[in-house]
Order: sequence, then structure tokens, then C-alpha cells
Amino acid sequence: MQIPQLLIVLAGLLTASIQAAPASSGTEAIVARNIESPIDHHCGPSTYVNHISSSLVDDCQKMLDNLSPDAGGGGEDGFGRGDKDWTIVGDYHRVIGNFSTCAFGCHVTNPTDGIAMLGIEDVHRVVMDSIAKFKHAEDGEQEKVGAQGDFICEFAGNADKTIGWFIYNPYDRDSTGPGSGPWSTS
Repeated sequence: MQIPQLLIVLAGLLTASIQAAPASSGTEAIVARNIESPIDHHCGPSTYVNHISSSLVDDCQKMLDNLSPDAGGGGEDGFGRGDKDWTIVGDYHRVIGNFSTCAFGCHVTNPTDGIAMLGIEDVHRVVMDSIAKFKHAEDGEQEKVGAQGDFICEFAGNADKTIGWFIYNPYDRDSTGPGSGPWSTS
């Protein structure tokens, strides 16, 4: 069985068990969408932490443009199906979007073996909010941004999965991203 098919089978089994399980008592305080949410939005409010990074703001905006279903991107690795959401599995880092110096990646941080959904509107919101909060430029340089945060996202109507997300430069080993920061193997 190929890995994508295995993930689909596992997601189906997990969905059935989640739907049969009682909701945890902590979900009342969580601001998140329920099962009737639009498919492009699955997560509640986010935390934000500034990171000095060399991701260019223009590249991050182009990355968002490329993720748009209208541009042939979005959803499940951007295969042009017009999808508006991604399935995030466990603490495995997943790159959602990437353009030149800007990448957006995430993973489930709680529970580390959890499955959560991330919508295109969730990605757009945290990238644009990060740009508004943290963009900076040295004299004569283009504006740059780097950030990370967490939000509570849902899967099968169960809104208790924490996704950690990062805006980083994939070519910068000092940036927060794969090969450094939370994904460092050293």
C-alpha cells in the first residue's frame, strides 16, 4: 500500500473514532470552527512570535498568490484541484507554500500524533497578520518578515489540535525552518 493511500485509510479510521468519542472538557474555551465551517477555514485565533528572518515580504505575498485555487494552487500540495485545505499529520513538518525566500510550514504540536485540518484562509490570515505586525527593513533593503505561532484547529469537528506554524527562509540555515530552528537535527 502506498503511503498516501495508507494516510487516507488511517485518517478515515481516526475520523470514525473521533466522531464516536466524547468532546474533551477543554473545548468550551477554544474559539474555533465546528464541522459546518467553510472548508477554507479550520483554525481559531493564533499566537504570534517575531523572528528576525530573511524572508522577503514580496516573496511571502507571491507565495500566498500561488496558493490561491484561482492560480491553480492550494490544498493538498497544490496539485491544482482547487482544494482549499490541507491535512496535517502528526509532528512531521509540512511545507504548505514556498516562493523563493519565503516558506510557510507547520506541524501538529498537540497531540503530537494528532491529525488536523488547515485551511487556505488560515494560512492567508497568519501570513498577512505577521507581515502587518513584524515586517522590517534595514536601510536600503527590501522589507523582510519571519514569524511563528500556534493555533487550535479541527479535524472531523473536533477542535482540539494545536498546529505550530512558521514563516521562514528555506535557504537560510539561521532561519526558523527545516534544517534549523524547531526542525534542527543537530
